[in-house]
Amino acid sequence: MTDPAGSYRFLAWSRQGLAAAIPTHNAPPADDAAVRLPVTLTVAQGQSGTEDISRTVRLYGPGDVVGLDTSQIIRREPRPGTTDFEPNYFPLVEFDAPELPWLLSPQPGGDRLRPWLALVVLRRQVTQIVADPRRPLPSLRLTAGDARDELPDLTESWAWAHAQITGGAVTPQQALDGRSPELTLSRLVCPRRLQPHTAYVACLVPVYRAGVQAGLGQPVTPSAELAWPPPGGWQDATGTIELPVYDHWEFTTAEAGDFETLVRRLRPRPVGADVGAMPVDISAAGPDFADLALTEPTVLPFEGALTSPDLPARQWPPGVQQPVAQRLEDLIEAPPGVDLTVLRPPIYGAYQAATPDTLPETGRPWLRELNLDPGWRAAAALGARVVQDNQEQLMASAWEQAGELERANSLLRQAQLARATAAAVRDKHLDGLPPDAAVRVTAPVHSRVRLTPDGSPPGPDARHTLRASVKASVFPSAALSAPFRRAVRPAGPLGRRLPGSAQAATAELATGLSRGRLRVPIRPPRGGADFDEVGDRVGGQNRPRMLHLRENVPHAGGWRKIAGDDPDAGGFYVGGDPNPPPPPPATDPTDGAGDIERPPALLAAEAAEPAAGLLPVDDRWQIDEPGRRGDRLRGINNRFQAAAEFLLQHLPATVETLAAAGPELSLPAVASAMVDAGGQLEPDTSVAREVVALVPAAPPTGDPLRPRAAAPRFPQPMSGPLSAVDRQMMLPGIDGIADDSVAVLVGNARFIEAYMTGLNHELSRELLWRGLPTDPGATFADRFWDARGNPDQAGDPPSQLPPIGSWTADLGDNATAVGGPGMLVLMIRGRLLLRYPHTVVYAAKAVPKTDATGAPVPGPDGSPIPTPGPLQRYPQFRGTIDPDVTYLGFDLTIEAARGGDGDLGWFFVIQEQPTAPRFGLDEPPGPSPTTPHSWSDLDWSHVSPAGSTGTHAAVAGPLAATPTTLPVLSGRALPTATWGADAAQMAAITYQRPMRVAIHARTALPNP
Repeated sequence: MTDPAGSYRFLAWSRQGLAAAIPTHNAPPADDAAVRLPVTLTVAQGQSGTEDISRTVRLYGPGDVVGLDTSQIIRREPRPGTTDFEPNYFPLVEFDAPELPWLLSPQPGGDRLRPWLALVVLRRQVTQIVADPRRPLPSLRLTAGDARDELPDLTESWAWAHAQITGGAVTPQQALDGRSPELTLSRLVCPRRLQPHTAYVACLVPVYRAGVQAGLGQPVTPSAELAWPPPGGWQDATGTIELPVYDHWEFTTAEAGDFETLVRRLRPRPVGADVGAMPVDISAAGPDFADLALTEPTVLPFEGALTSPDLPARQWPPGVQQPVAQRLEDLIEAPPGVDLTVLRPPIYGAYQAATPDTLPETGRPWLRELNLDPGWRAAAALGARVVQDNQEQLMASAWEQAGELERANSLLRQAQLARATAAAVRDKHLDGLPPDAAVRVTAPVHSRVRLTPDGSPPGPDARHTLRASVKASVFPSAALSAPFRRAVRPAGPLGRRLPGSAQAATAELATGLSRGRLRVPIRPPRGGADFDEVGDRVGGQNRPRMLHLRENVPHAGGWRKIAGDDPDAGGFYVGGDPNPPPPPPATDPTDGAGDIERPPALLAAEAAEPAAGLLPVDDRWQIDEPGRRGDRLRGINNRFQAAAEFLLQHLPATVETLAAAGPELSLPAVASAMVDAGGQLEPDTSVAREVVALVPAAPPTGDPLRPRAAAPRFPQPMSGPLSAVDRQMMLPGIDGIADDSVAVLVGNARFIEAYMTGLNHELSRELLWRGLPTDPGATFADRFWDARGNPDQAGDPPSQLPPIGSWTADLGDNATAVGGPGMLVLMIRGRLLLRYPHTVVYAAKAVPKTDATGAPVPGPDGSPIPTPGPLQRYPQFRGTIDPDVTYLGFDLTIEAARGGDGDLGWFFVIQEQPTAPRFGLDEPPGPSPTTPHSWSDLDWSHVSPAGSTGTHAAVAGPLAATPTTLPVLSGRALPTATWGADAAQMAAITYQRPMRVAIHARTALPNP
């Protein structure tokens, strides 16, 4: 049997393994309760022969059981120790193995396969659980008379055990083959009709007497006799009935009524204009108003936080408002020259408005309206009363926050010191550094800075650090290491050998590395010089000759440049010796070494002749070297020239030119992004960036590291304390609202602003009295409604009240998030949400109802029938008013919720939270049973007629007299089920599906 929603499939029974071979028929079990099966085993003989061995095997039965592994129990309903179980639901127990209830049953398979154990539920007051160490299992004991009333009929136990398959993706055969154990389970249900406010004990007990004997440690008599009633029947039974218990737990029922029962009681009832305001007589306001001679009664409406949508506009009696307001102003303002220590009525909001002694005529109209109207002054006084009633808890929270603030300020002062120290270090050591040095010095923090190789910040999705950017560029990471920095410092091993300034040479080296080229400056050996240096230093009459030599060497024949990129900047050259040595002697053919092939370059160097025109024609330029010394020097020069030229010819032919390893690294741009003002290492931003996230937020302007002023925050919603002071102040006229009502209200922004102003005013006074240094003009509490359950908001709910000091509009027009025409409040009065506080309530946009073809279904008047659509809105806030009123705020206007001009409006949906499968029967709606049109309408009156003494749902009752087949769900022709056909259909009939009701907003709103 499949659930119409497709979530569950019920099976009447399940057997696996060898038990699956038990024949399927409805015959009774054998007299000895033994299940015997013929088994044939084929045994191989030799290489090709076989032999069949046949035996009859006996399967284990209930008499072989002395215990149950409770790890097989995956769910007990209700949970052990539950104190509020709905009495119309059936207790149940679920097993992990789908075949467990029938595993040891001696009965052949059939539509009504009886399990070998059953779940019984008995009243706690008549049951005794006894544990005897000499017995395998504990036992329950009750008198025979109580047993007759408490125990179910075992002949119907087959109807209350079934297997379940979750989902419809696999067939029953696939689900039960053991490869998907998470999809299957088995269940025992006790169909007892529970009584409200009663304690019960649920026990797993044997169904067969052989199981009873085995569990009690008695000799087992093989038989298929049931565990009860005793031989001879209940009429002759006396004494005590004792049954072994495999598992047991206790629970207590609550009052009658499950979710379906309670939600069906709700009725939409629009509230009248008398809800939301109460009349207050101000004619006897006190001696200060006696001379105004107000008539009796002078009634002024006192509005609450929630009001009816039909509440009329607040009206003063004629000729009363101006004199009362003037008298209030005279009382609360201190005239010039009057002693300010004289006690006067408070100016609510004076600290926040920065006008402690007077009411300004302009700029803050809300302040005058609040303080010169008795109704709004009373609302502000309620806020002050809340602070006075909860002052100890509020002040304890304030001092706790002050302690945390002091720790935060200590951290901020340390951050200020760190910022100043970092700025001094930067000014002394980083400012003015060359780009290469700046990048090397800041290398330790490259892994914490996000920059690209060109010095720009990475994109929003890129997360590469500068260290990763350097690694990906052509610049070698080793050039930023500490050993390299030590090597190239002026006094380092490499810095001492670089030509000229070590800083300039290092910068030249780093610039080449950043572009992927290695260029090492070379210092000439001691005693030597290049042509540039000689030409620049030679003076006098020899200077023209030296300049002529330097200019002509690069173009002279036989010379080749081996170093220096700029052809006009001199450099190092090799060339032929003007006085070559004599040729070497010929090689002896008989020499064992044989001929040695000499490099062509070396042969060319040996045969080179001096270039004509290299030296000027001047007899003062003569080369005169001593004989042997000159020969030796010429030989050294010639060999060096030949080797160098050979190397220059050899390297390009043997060394492969490598492609660039990555992008170039822009040292100037990276250095600027790191150490310049506003860069990554700017102390004003880097220190603040690390610290401000650890302390309370700073004002938007000023130094972000300045110590914070003590301004405690009270984020708790203040609607609850108001309800605790007086529920009538939250919703005047609440006692006139009928039970089990659904109505639509609106939030009163003027009352809420006045109430929150008085509350913050009193908090300022109390904090000052307690000696906590703080800004008295701060808004300490800024939340009225409880928005903590809003699914559209993550984390701490946002502020609902702008800072009171910033208000400039009329009362009720400053805090738009607390009420007004754009915020509709759904009120539900009844036991439903108290009993089921996790009920889902939301608004759904109405759409036209359609038939199976998608065509709109017209109503009696031809207009579309509205039904809840997919567009949903969830409550912005939620609260309760004792004892049984729940209100929920929605971001909807009254006009949008009601609908009209083609707009179908909105529904309010009240939905039961989905749970694990539950089974049961509804309570009868009235004294006379009605005819069910579907199994959804089934209740106890149909299975246990009035006057019946039975405590359990009887399968063989009125519905079984003539087989009754009905649709499972109301409004759907299929699927159908038959009462008493098998356990699967009984499960589908008694399965309690989650309930959902939809109420259109117009039915809960007054007529427009």
